[in-house]
Amino acid sequence: MARAVAGSFLQQHTDYSFFIGLIDVHDQKLANWYQGYRIVNVQDIGIGHLDEMTRQYNISELSCALKSYFCDYFIRTEPNASEILYLDSDLYVYSPLKEIEQLHQQYDILLTPHLIRPMHFDGKQPDEVAYLATGTYNGGFFSFKVNDNSKAFIKWWCERMRYYCYYKLEEGLFVDQKWMNLIPVFFDKVWIIKHAGYNVSYWNLHERNITQRGNEFFVNDEYPLVFFHYSSINLKDAILFFKQQNRFTDESQPIAKKLFLEYRNEVYREGYETTHRIQSHFSTVYQEHTTATLKKTFKGRLKLWVKKNVPASTRNKFKGRMKGLLGS
Repeated sequence: MARAVAGSFLQQHTDYSFFIGLIDVHDQKLANWYQGYRIVNVQDIGIGHLDEMTRQYNISELSCALKSYFCDYFIRTEPNASEILYLDSDLYVYSPLKEIEQLHQQYDILLTPHLIRPMHFDGKQPDEVAYLATGTYNGGFFSFKVNDNSKAFIKWWCERMRYYCYYKLEEGLFVDQKWMNLIPVFFDKVWIIKHAGYNVSYWNLHERNITQRGNEFFVNDEYPLVFFHYSSINLKDAILFFKQQNRFTDESQPIAKKLFLEYRNEVYREGYETTHRIQSHFSTVYQEHTTATLKKTFKGRLKLWVKKNVPASTRNKFKGRMKGLLGS
């Protein structure tokens, strides 16, 4: 997926350098898929406590936590970089991000919100309440001008990601994304991008209608579609609206579905069938550490036994009933 977004970005921006951050050890079985792009291995970016973080966080949490560390690395090693953009691996770029350079003439840090206008509460998910819990801004894209203000921002973010990048909604945490709520408060010259063509996804399609004119795509008949965020999809079964929402179906969004199928073809062309089958080394490290820790207590051993012997669907039903009995 990272190769697909890299190719789509560079097709629109030939004057940029693009790096893919690899959160894994080098795997010779994937050597062919390391070719063609500049790959930076997380083990090479100077994180002294990386081993601790790989035992602390599952692979999804770890990936989110390491965004800020990669940014810090590029600040240190690319002295000629005037601006640094971050793009999640599940984005795909359809037209130039020309607004970025214009905005950076005045602003240091650029963020994209999940929503840009109030929602009608229709009983569907996600709604505004969901983003009070998971974050106002989407962590899949941000950009910053390299200066003292943004360096302070990245330093702060790294410090927070060292210990507080969990999926723990009950504790007010949602990986790196919830922390982004504080960026416009703590740091100067932050701009919230409300261009409707940026970061289009299931969370904002209710306010963004995609249309096609020839070979180009537009949002609300006014804005070019800049990039789509293919989050929570099912690539194997070619399902765009797979989880995390119940507002749309693939049939209700034919143009988005068309774009998704083309994106899916590109992702498979870039090696998804081969690469997605191989588990990250750091995922294995976390699983082994977690299992070893659980085995130390009776409660932990019981938890492991239940996970091994009781189907997930049954476990989830039981958890739901227990919450109901406990009134929470």
